[in-house]
Amino acid sequence: FYFSGLGIGYMFFEIVLIQKFILFFGNPVYAAAMVICVMLLASGAGSFFSSRRFPSRSLMQRILLFIFLILLLYTFFLSSMVQQIAPLPELFKLLISGSIIACPALLMGMPFPLGLRAQALIEEKDVPWAWGINGCMSVISAALATLLTVDAGFSVMILLAAIFYAMSMVSMRLIKAKINKTSS
Repeated sequence: FYFSGLGIGYMFFEIVLIQKFILFFGNPVYAAAMVICVMLLASGAGSFFSSRRFPSRSLMQRILLFIFLILLLYTFFLSSMVQQIAPLPELFKLLISGSIIACPALLMGMPFPLGLRAQALIEEKDVPWAWGINGCMSVISAALATLLTVDAGFSVMILLAAIFYAMSMVSMRLIKAKINKTSS
């Protein structure tokens, strides 16, 4: 559940941002390039910063909680933020929209590598499964997000992304409970 939630939540959010910024920039190529580039750079930075931390359950849950809370805020305020910056000059639009994208993406880059390192500590032979599950869910959710956004809207999709990150956070409790039961 942990790696599934990360894959689905990340892709739901990324696809919604691409669709949202198509309306903002007026060009799908610019919007996709901006969102994908900024999310990859910020997620990579988050992954890099997390490499210096021990993958403790409490750290991973705090990061997932912050992601959940930021996505909740975006659920209600992203549209108004984008509308507020729309009349600004292009340079300011790029800088502010980049910040809007990078803020959650920085945190979203941390749970996957931390989870992989934690999985290696629990049962190293299951690390390839974690990669596979996350990749499979990412591919499926990218197509699903596009379809669901048409019917549900941007805010509902961001809320769903937040819920999937919450699912990953809850799964951390299940993993800990399982570890405690086997070590008793």
